[in-house]
Amino acid sequence: MNAYETIRELTDDAVPYILASRQEDPGHPDFGGQIAPEKGFAEPSHSGEAAAALLAAYFCAESRWHGEARLLDAAISSLAFLNGKCHSDGSIDLLETNFHDCTSNGFSVQILAYTYRLLQREAKTPKEREAGTFVRAFLEKSAAAMLSGGFHTPNHRWVVASALALCYRCLGNPECLRMAETYLSEGIDCNDEGDYTERSVGIYDVANNESLTIVAQELGLPELYRAVDRNLMKNWYYTEPDMTGLTLASRRQDYGQEPQMIRHFYTYYQAAARTGDGRFAWMAETLLARMRQLRVQIGSPRETGASLHHQHLLTRFLLDPGLALPRAEPMPTQYDRWFERIGVVRRRGGEWTCSLLRDNSTFMKVQKGSLKMYVKLACTFFQHGRLVAQEITPVPGGYRLSCVNEWGYVLPLQGIQEPDWGKIDHHARSRANMQRHCWRVDVLFRAEAIALRIRTEGVPRVPVKLECVLPPGGLLTSANLTAPALPGGWAIAGGAVRYDCGGERIRIDGGFNEHTYAPNMRNSDPPPTGRFCLYCTGFTPMDREIEIDLRP
Repeated sequence: MNAYETIRELTDDAVPYILASRQEDPGHPDFGGQIAPEKGFAEPSHSGEAAAALLAAYFCAESRWHGEARLLDAAISSLAFLNGKCHSDGSIDLLETNFHDCTSNGFSVQILAYTYRLLQREAKTPKEREAGTFVRAFLEKSAAAMLSGGFHTPNHRWVVASALALCYRCLGNPECLRMAETYLSEGIDCNDEGDYTERSVGIYDVANNESLTIVAQELGLPELYRAVDRNLMKNWYYTEPDMTGLTLASRRQDYGQEPQMIRHFYTYYQAAARTGDGRFAWMAETLLARMRQLRVQIGSPRETGASLHHQHLLTRFLLDPGLALPRAEPMPTQYDRWFERIGVVRRRGGEWTCSLLRDNSTFMKVQKGSLKMYVKLACTFFQHGRLVAQEITPVPGGYRLSCVNEWGYVLPLQGIQEPDWGKIDHHARSRANMQRHCWRVDVLFRAEAIALRIRTEGVPRVPVKLECVLPPGGLLTSANLTAPALPGGWAIAGGAVRYDCGGERIRIDGGFNEHTYAPNMRNSDPPPTGRFCLYCTGFTPMDREIEIDLRP
């Protein structure tokens, strides 16, 4: 594996996009900034990242941009823009949401502190030293901002702590060390199964692991690696066959997304070299290969550089080029892991995976290769009819998801005269006509198949739907029907159906079709935008079994 060459090539590919996205009008308030096409303005932090990538390519002897003056000029103007956007307290804004935001400084320091070290080593001309002056000025302003500012979310603590550690090492300010230690004194929020508070495989696991790794390196605190390694191991099991990540347990904005795991590359790479763990080495090598593949598939500098967020790593490789990795130990293709604390089951059988989730209206995800199917159950029992499993328990051959809901009506209160509904103590009302609905769903794993036995107890004649959310663009086939699966389209499956999409196939046997109240059933999740939905419909009481056939 030649990680350095891949990162250098990605950075080289990104340079034209970075240069083309700059605001070059001296009269514009964003002059020197990096314009985000989806926003139409420049975020200060993005301009710092762009400057870091340009300077890395400029100083890299193997880069095709090595020594090009326009890269140095562009980097200096971007750094001038970044410094100019610092408030009097040193903080910058994240214009899409946060203002006077020292955590945005922290994310930028995580990149630019290494650029500062590169400039200290490589800068020889007055203009190169000018770039170093701008970077140091930003580090000093950021240190002041982080010493007086605060944070919003759990991961921000470790981002700021890592940036303070870098400022301490670069600037020698002892206050930065003391504040970093104050953040760390809260204790690392990573449980024994490897989950951080935000459970964000797509975004904030990366931020946490990168930040804690930096703190451990800069301040000599190897005990922090324990949390990093637990999370990397958890994400080993959260990785799908197409190298995307499971995000249905996330508490942040990546929930339900299908992110590429390539953003985890560098922490797996560092962890493999540090621990000698061949599993981490396999993940690093596989993610690096995925990065190469995406570059070929997408072919766009914007996607390969700006969107995949890896061009800033070139600086790290220039500073520390020689990490020796152990022999790779491939990921097992057969496993059954129950993450009991947060209620997630991960089962893999070759090229397919099944995820079961507690406290989630998407109680199951099945993936075969790159074909993903999200499964839900709902009925019209008052406003509590969705299957949101309250517990998952092992049963012979699989797991049981259970949910019990009770609801009914309330009676008038006696002896009060309060016309303002909002001021009435509704908890004091007595209840009447209370009804009960119970879900019991057994997910049973068989050779190349998953059986789903659905049972209900309680109120009879309640309409029920099983919903399978699929990517559009495939072909739905049954004994008497062949139809394209269009975005926003839907169908009700009775009997056996087959779905072919992207070279993958899923068969579903045992479907049921007793009514058509499916896409807009009250009490169910809204129909997903741009997906195709396959429904099975029936009534309570229910005792049905469908089989999801995952054979090639």
